[in-house]
Amino acid sequence: MDGVQDVAFEVAKAARAHLQEALALQGAVGAREKLLLLHAIHPGMVLRQLERVNFNVLDACFARGLAGVNPLAFQWKVLWSAVRGKITLNL
Repeated sequence: MDGVQDVAFEVAKAARAHLQEALALQGAVGAREKLLLLHAIHPGMVLRQLERVNFNVLDACFARGLAGVNPLAFQWKVLWSAVRGKITLNL
C-alpha cells in the first residue's frame, strides 16, 4: 500500500506544480482567457482531498461526489471565482 501512496504523492506533487504555474498566469491573460483557468478548480480541490487522506487513493471519500469533492462546494468555488475574476486555491 505504501508504494501506491508514494506514487500518488509524486503525481500530486507534479500536478500541484503545474496548477501553480497555470494560476500564476492569471495576471498575464485577459478576462475571457481567465475563464479557461476555472477548470483548475476541480483538480485543486481533488489534490487537497488527497492530501487530507494522506494520498490514499483507495479511501472511501473518492467514491462520493466528484472524485471526493463535494459538488455544491465545487459549484460555489467556480461561481465565486468567476464573479471575482480571480482563482485562489489552497495548494
